[in-house]
Amino acid sequence: MKIKFTKQSLRDIEGVYHYIQQQADKEIALEVVHKIKKGIDNLDKHPNLGSKLNGKNRRLVIAGLPFVVVYKINKDIIYILTIFHTSKKIV
Repeated sequence: MKIKFTKQSLRDIEGVYHYIQQQADKEIALEVVHKIKKGIDNLDKHPNLGSKLNGKNRRLVIAGLPFVVVYKINKDIIYILTIFHTSKKIV
């Protein structure tokens, strides 16, 4: 399956990088982003890896990190919708 990032998800991952870079350093920020992307890459072969949220949306918890990826599957494309820290309150 092909994986496509929405503009929102790209902003989210950029925000994760910048926040961690400011709080820690560049290497840690790169490592966290790499782990998030690695988790997303797993969806290529295992698209139903994440649990169902609502409708076509699914939630993937990134192993070892407090981040969640929300995505949907449409035919043969996985759309990454958003990426957020688990401490963020979702309404």
